[in-house]
Amino acid sequence: MLGSVKDDACVKSPKSLGGITGGIYIALGSDAAIDAAYARAKAASAEIVRELTDTDYGSHEFGVRDPEGHIWSFGTYRPQAAAL
Repeated sequence: MLGSVKDDACVKSPKSLGGITGGIYIALGSDAAIDAAYARAKAASAEIVRELTDTDYGSHEFGVRDPEGHIWSFGTYRPQAAAL
């Protein structure tokens, strides 16, 4: 569950703390899905913190900051669990 910080909560947002406390990565299924999400974010005037790029580890991705300061990354990277 995700929700906004409330004035009476003991939880603080990254924006109120002046830094980043963590990040969220959303894996989408294709480069086209990432391109569409990026276009929607740009059209909505989202704060883009990492422009759309292809990484050296094979992901097509970008990052945004939400109004409370959380960083959200969207990409195609899906690491595989190592076999034991």
